[in-house]
Amino acid sequence: MKVFLVGSTGFVGRTTAAYLLGQGHELVAWVRNEDKARDQLGGNVRLVSQDVDLVKEMEDADVVVNLSGEQLSGVRWTSKKKSRFQHSRVGVNNQLVEAMKKADNPPDTFLSANAVGYYAPSQNKVLDDAPASDKTYLGRLCSEWEESANKAESLGVRVCNLKFGLVLGREGGILAQMSLPFEYGVGTNLGLGNHMFSWIHILDLVRAIGFCIDTSSVSGSVNVTSPNPVKFKQFVKALVQNTVSFITLPVPTILLGVVFGFGESAKHLTNSHNVVPEKLISNGFTFDFDDIDKALNEEFNSSDVDIKVHNLGKKDASYPLRLECYKKTSAQYELNTSIKLNSDINSTFNFFSSPLNLGMSTPNWMGFRILEMPENVKKGSVFSYKINLGPLPFKWRTEIAEWSEGDMFIDFQKKGPYTLWWHEHRILENSNNTSFMQDRVLYRVPLGILGRVAHFFFVKRTLFRIFSYRRRIIQLRFGG
Repeated sequence: MKVFLVGSTGFVGRTTAAYLLGQGHELVAWVRNEDKARDQLGGNVRLVSQDVDLVKEMEDADVVVNLSGEQLSGVRWTSKKKSRFQHSRVGVNNQLVEAMKKADNPPDTFLSANAVGYYAPSQNKVLDDAPASDKTYLGRLCSEWEESANKAESLGVRVCNLKFGLVLGREGGILAQMSLPFEYGVGTNLGLGNHMFSWIHILDLVRAIGFCIDTSSVSGSVNVTSPNPVKFKQFVKALVQNTVSFITLPVPTILLGVVFGFGESAKHLTNSHNVVPEKLISNGFTFDFDDIDKALNEEFNSSDVDIKVHNLGKKDASYPLRLECYKKTSAQYELNTSIKLNSDINSTFNFFSSPLNLGMSTPNWMGFRILEMPENVKKGSVFSYKINLGPLPFKWRTEIAEWSEGDMFIDFQKKGPYTLWWHEHRILENSNNTSFMQDRVLYRVPLGILGRVAHFFFVKRTLFRIFSYRRRIIQLRFGG
């Protein structure tokens, strides 16, 4: 199907884009900045800007998926912010529906993101068709959000309002906001932690989006949450067990008020939502991550990326010490990972050998931008990128050291944050329709003992996150 995707460059949007491509859909993304979006979404998505002929796009699309919505959790809800919350949700839906009304052949299906904040706070179970809360700002906003989407029903469009729980994924949402202190030993709990916490793992969320696209019997309000909501303190306990946190400090509600304002922007952080996905389950959807511990273990304890001390040093002939930039150094560390993909060896090689696809598999916080690349890639080709490592921006310049079409290629750092960076990519045929991609990175950090300390506390964890995210996006992209 041809899917018109809005909100494609956010945490949920990029993961959804990779998944939909992996399911064989043709993807069109409506974006603010085409250059920036190309670095984030890769070369297989057609990008259209804000001034595109939206009516024509609605005529061409089979499905419209709107995931736009400015982040409202963890920020002060000022009047200016509320206006932006409204425009990025209700306003965008109104634009899409107005274009559908003018289209001779509107899309068959419209999926609009929404949130469990639609419902009144409650400890009791809430099913898909429960009414909206008119007593909270978030309930009223989400109600307007849903009403704006439902206007498409009069055109014969099947509408699904996807009420997301808090999305669990290391590179976005609540885990991106909360997990850093947990990973360095100190956890936090919001209030007493007795409020119910409705959550959804990012992989189940994108699968649910695909399920709603494919399942014509699903429409109306759809709760996209795990079937097993937990109390917030249970979520914190599971987060402690899956990180290195050894102490948990309570964050008093009065402190939340000081930080976020003594109003609903702070209060909603401890509101209770016990939302269950009855409609998804009754229509046959199954969850891969229905247990909070399993979901968090997936994010923090994957064994698929291995980083270890490289003991061979200059005895390792894998990288050419004759290169001028590496004559006086040798590798300290070695990173290995491999991925089985549902694609043939040529398709896999073509994807990985294109610099345009690097950004798609790089977390947003790295600020990846392509600055320079050749038209044709071969041995000796040079590429320049902009990246962020933590708060520090870097220019990264690499050169192709070896190139074997359909088989392998190696790039090494000419200029960048590492003393040595040697990255081997090997594509192995598994069968006619599947293949293995293997990564081996030999690297060395600067600054002697200080660099080794930084590697233990920061660099190793950062590389683990980068390559774990890369694995996930690539597996989704190839239907894994």
